Amino acid sequence: MIFGLFFLSGSVGVLVSFILRLLASTRSTIKVLCWFFRFIPSYGFGFGLINMANAGIYSRAERTPLKGPYDIDISGGDFLIMGICSVLYMVLVFVIEFNSVEINF
Repeated sequence: MIFGLFFLSGSVGVLVSFILRLLASTRSTIKVLCWFFRFIPSYGFGFGLINMANAGIYSRAERTPLKGPYDIDISGGDFLIMGICSVLYMVLVFVIEFNSVEINF
């Protein structure tokens, strides 16, 4: 179940987001939705890679100057969210583990 979620979000979700970002009618919607999807680590990693590879395509499609690979709109946002999530998920694991273990002295 979990594997399927990560597989679909990391492959199919990234490709759908890439295609929707190229279309002018859905560009603004997917730019907002991507920030919520980035909390799934496989999506953030895959979307960051595909954005780095296609920065030139985005600049031509959006008619904007070419942005660097670590810009917040290219892969910087993905790296930022992955860094924040790595700390949050680690704290969450410690909290769950601490609450599930009985301490007997």
